[in-house]
Amino acid sequence: MPVAASRRVRTSSRFIWGPVGGATQVPHELRRFLPWQSRLFEHARTLTGEIGRRLFARRTARDAALVVAQNSDAAAALQSVSRALLIEPNVLVPPGLIGPSNPIRSQEILGVGRLVAWKGWELAIRAMVELPPAYSLRLVGEGPEAERLAALARELGVDDRVRLDGPKSREEVLELMAGAACLVHPSLHDSAAGVLGEAIESGCPVVAFDVGGSGTILRESGLDPVSLTGSDVVADLAAALLEARPPLRSGRWSSSRLPLVLAEWLETAYRKRA
Repeated sequence: MPVAASRRVRTSSRFIWGPVGGATQVPHELRRFLPWQSRLFEHARTLTGEIGRRLFARRTARDAALVVAQNSDAAAALQSVSRALLIEPNVLVPPGLIGPSNPIRSQEILGVGRLVAWKGWELAIRAMVELPPAYSLRLVGEGPEAERLAALARELGVDDRVRLDGPKSREEVLELMAGAACLVHPSLHDSAAGVLGEAIESGCPVVAFDVGGSGTILRESGLDPVSLTGSDVVADLAAALLEARPPLRSGRWSSSRLPLVLAEWLETAYRKRA
């Protein structure tokens, strides 16, 4: 649920805090795919995040009746100081937003998000080299990495199969999801990407690394994220793209679940205070 609406729900002298994210770091196996400027930024983000957790987050978690973490990384960072802790990704898909899924899917792989280094689009482009020529990649979004990604596609000889499509409306993105071969989300550190919930609820196959919120959301949806334990993450990503299958549309990420989620939080908080 939106953080602004859920930071502190008072339960007498204590409160519920969450959903809390921000603890996911770029895995060692993926750091080499970041430009040096982005590596420096990630080091700074890691340092400031740890300072923030030491000064504020752990104290708040200690005082809370319940901490709600967005993913397993956030849970691990606060578990030792929390009275009670649940994991619930900050993903809500409004009922009626998702239309019918197209049973006949194209061979176009869809990526949606800002064109910044930590979103991992370089990995998606490199994976295109491993895929049959019939497959193409469409990236929807804008950002400072656009020129570098276009140059990389040319360097790898896949520029005729990689399309940087610029920003689109939510409705246009959902229409693309309905017929795409799959959604690729190779992010290096997302707390909880809403686009994954939208794709899963629309019946679009989803491929993402086992990192932060991406791994949590896929496992909660009965899907297997791409492991980072192999020797070649690009080849593993390409294999997952070829094997992607439509998920079950279970309603796991529908906003209609919100009353039950809040009831569970309150029940857990009161039980721990008793």
